[in-house]
Amino acid sequence: MNELVTLPDPAEFNLMAPLARREAILRLEAYALERSAQEGEFASVKQCAVLHHWAPGAYGREFMAPAGALCIGKIHRHAHLNIVSQGECLVYTEGEGAQRITAPHTFVSSPGSKRVVLPLSELCWTTVHVTDKTTLLEIEEEMIATCYEKLPFEPVGSAQ
Repeated sequence: MNELVTLPDPAEFNLMAPLARREAILRLEAYALERSAQEGEFASVKQCAVLHHWAPGAYGREFMAPAGALCIGKIHRHAHLNIVSQGECLVYTEGEGAQRITAPHTFVSSPGSKRVVLPLSELCWTTVHVTDKTTLLEIEEEMIATCYEKLPFEPVGSAQ
């Protein structure tokens, strides 16, 4: 994959069918992973600080990302809270399309959500998951699907 892969501008992305949005996000992720492996580019996750928080019955994952980072999330099996406590970003998802989020902003992600986050300023974003698991490996096994085919349902908004 030698050709640069990007997402369409938000207005164009919002006109796309949900499955086309999914394909665009997955293409960008594959490109970023390939480039990162080859040249160390797009390894912006290394620029992001991640903090883990546990409480009885809950796990919180807080990440801070600089402006210009490329953040591509995983496919979440369950609904969960999202709290953007600092910054501004563009967020691309299959179901909701592209939207600009400015802190403070709290919302619930739908099951099956996968997002691309492009911070426009320094960003602090926390996800909160209901779980009794206490290790990151157990939490990821419970919360994350490795691909859409492993979900027991079709994500919200994915019908064409």
